Amino acid sequence: MRFTKVCFCPYTSEKQFCLNDINSSVMPQNVVARHFGCHRNTILSLWRRFRQSGNTRDRRRSGRPRVTSRRQDNHIRLVHLRNRFQTSSLTARSIPGLRPISSRTVRNRLREHNIRPRRTEIRPMLLPRHRAARLTWCRRYLRFRIQDWANILFTDESRFHLDSSDGRSRVYRRVGERYADACVIQRQSFGGGSVMVWGGITAHGRTPLVVVAGNLTGIRYRDEIVQPYVIPFIQAQANNVTFQQDNARPHVARVVRDYLTQ
Repeated sequence: MRFTKVCFCPYTSEKQFCLNDINSSVMPQNVVARHFGCHRNTILSLWRRFRQSGNTRDRRRSGRPRVTSRRQDNHIRLVHLRNRFQTSSLTARSIPGLRPISSRTVRNRLREHNIRPRRTEIRPMLLPRHRAARLTWCRRYLRFRIQDWANILFTDESRFHLDSSDGRSRVYRRVGERYADACVIQRQSFGGGSVMVWGGITAHGRTPLVVVAGNLTGIRYRDEIVQPYVIPFIQAQANNVTFQQDNARPHVARVVRDYLTQ
């Protein structure tokens, strides 16, 4: 009768025990089989596997066959790189082939290429000259220190739309593509049901929040914002404060520039 060295391990499956020299006991194979409630050939198979590989773990299996071919996988990747906002369900319905696939399969294939659905970033529409001007401004003040920025009064208006859709959209993108042109939604400031407010901040405080009714012109900007809010705020600061604003038309109107240069 053949004897086998067996070490019982605290796993529930009958196949999950070690065959090594640690805490081992010499037991016949049929006794081991009766102990685990399995056939003697199972113990023999496990012992052979242990001699071949050094363990009794199940060998790697091929798994369920992929429902998509390599050509279909490339097609899914290209579709979502060309149209980042296309949904996975629409892609699943449009994939050519004899076997239908699910939207989950589409997302799995995209994940293999590190393309994942993310929340879409929304930014204002910028022309190339706008981007160039912003880049020039950033390079100009690249070496500004914290104390330099502390004396800047940043001001701007913001319009909040009350009746626009708040539905979320998803975009399929890779790491580092959060603000890529193909992965963002550009919106203009238009539409009904909105309210506009103006405000300014520094490192030491903030101006009052001013509600702007109607369209803001250069004269209104001077009379309703600059004179009653900007100038008194700057005069109340202990340090010299620089007034910072963008190049919106009301801000650069001649009446405003003439008033600020007085």
